Amino acid sequence: NGKLLAWIEIQTDKQGGITTYQDIYLGDTDYTKKPIQITVNRKKGHFNNNGISWSPDNNQFAFLSDAEQPGQQQLYIYNVKTSSTRKITTVKWLMSSPKWSPDGNNVAVLFTENLLENSGPSAAQTSHSSVNKDSYYEQRHAIVNISSGKLR
Repeated sequence: NGKLLAWIEIQTDKQGGITTYQDIYLGDTDYTKKPIQITVNRKKGHFNNNGISWSPDNNQFAFLSDAEQPGQQQLYIYNVKTSSTRKITTVKWLMSSPKWSPDGNNVAVLFTENLLENSGPSAAQTSHSSVNKDSYYEQRHAIVNISSGKLR
């Protein structure tokens, strides 16, 4: 609706230049209020948040975070009206690119089952490959219902 803006700020270690965490902030576009920091679990140290996607009604946004388990992202929903964050999924695969359905009831994600390291959306295989390898990883789309957390 052009009134709110969500963004990710990457914080790095001042000595080594290593990314230590990525915080999501929510602010208004006319800069009348101080931005709010949206963080799932800051106590665990290093974590990645990404994939911000606004709902069609602009009242919430979806994002991915590995705050609970490093390297394993889960889908979260932040509700702007209640200022609350809710974890939606508990999965064991690589997810990326959340996008809302037009009715606002579901979020689609690109996923690669049983792959925990990020090999990128154009290369859905493990980075440790060999000539005799007979397994591969398929990328698929999953539709996650935000009320129930069920996916298909």
